Amino acid sequence: MISLDKAIQLILNDSTSLELDEISVRNAYGRVLGKDIVAESDIPKFNISAIDGYAIASSDTENTVLNKPSNFLVRGESQPGKLFEGAIRKGDAIKVHSGVRLPNRFDAVVKFEDAARTEAQKLNVYVKARPWQNVIRAGREISAGEDLMPAGRVLNAADMARLIEVGLEEIEVYKRPIVGLISVGHEFLSSEEDDRNPGFSRIQYIRSLITENGAEFIDLGVCSDSIEDLEGKLSQNDDWNDLIIMANQSIDHYNFLKNAFREIKIDLKFWRVALKPGKSVLYGTLNKKQIFGISGNLWAVTVVFNQLIKPMLMQQSGLKDTKKLEVYARLTKELHINPTLTQVFKAIVRIESNGFTATPLIDPYFGELTALSMSNGFIIISPNATAIRAGDKVRVEVFGSLAASKSEKRDNDE
Repeated sequence: MISLDKAIQLILNDSTSLELDEISVRNAYGRVLGKDIVAESDIPKFNISAIDGYAIASSDTENTVLNKPSNFLVRGESQPGKLFEGAIRKGDAIKVHSGVRLPNRFDAVVKFEDAARTEAQKLNVYVKARPWQNVIRAGREISAGEDLMPAGRVLNAADMARLIEVGLEEIEVYKRPIVGLISVGHEFLSSEEDDRNPGFSRIQYIRSLITENGAEFIDLGVCSDSIEDLEGKLSQNDDWNDLIIMANQSIDHYNFLKNAFREIKIDLKFWRVALKPGKSVLYGTLNKKQIFGISGNLWAVTVVFNQLIKPMLMQQSGLKDTKKLEVYARLTKELHINPTLTQVFKAIVRIESNGFTATPLIDPYFGELTALSMSNGFIIISPNATAIRAGDKVRVEVFGSLAASKSEKRDNDE
């Protein structure tokens, strides 16, 4: 049996970032950027108005005092999609809308309330304008040649809009990992005919874990407790980077998977990890592809996926920021632990007036899916820990929205 840290290191040593794909920026949401994006021009490209008002040259107001306004001639209007394109002279002004490009001579925008139209085209300005007043200058966000966006970033909606704004149509992103699943055992055989079968729900659960972590899922089907049948499934489809073989949680199925790895010539790297749940997990490689053998227990699946498989997918996806959101929270219930293992507990994490609290979901009357649906964090207890009592601070990985504090919940109920 090896430690969790050693198991993770062995997996990551076998894993590399995948190749790059060139795709349309419009299809890049949620993808991982493959190369640094460098600004080819200033952002914004031009001086633009920060407000609605009148664009002028600040030097034309240098003699302005309250009782002696500066006089301007309004040459026209500039609005989104319809910019003013006429000639500009000393003493000219144009009406502008927020966000529009300013003609070159103008370096200030005055508010409507600081000016007054005296005739159709004549304008009095009652304040002395400062250079670049109410103007967003060209290059204020980024200058040409500066880094715009680093490789390894998961692209969000704002990123996509920004890339389109600077004129990019296609970008290079990392290919998505493709994860195959083979389900072993009679409990899965009727899953396609009966979607209420527990085996079917487990398959769907793993599919969701895979896709929400940016990978593609291939269901390679169900096979019987036969090494020949399993080997046949492997030979039918090899369009995957990684493979999960899920079996019943019995010791017989664990031994079956262990023997199958050896018979199929999978290079078995480890077959037990000091992790609870998830101790009986197998890992090996076949033709540089990474293969896991796991129990079908939902909580064990969750822990193995998050602690062992997810780091691999993040590395294959090219992600640079792989840190998990961790907090230290005050435990609300005592935990019974095994000091030889890394132990993981489902928890509801709340933020209270005096910090975070973590309530472990250890009630035996909770169904696994119910408890997983309720939880928003994992309590992680490292090996060699002593007794963990209520009130102790524990490390928690937060993966969902923080729950309302108990006092807030009472207020809402009332």
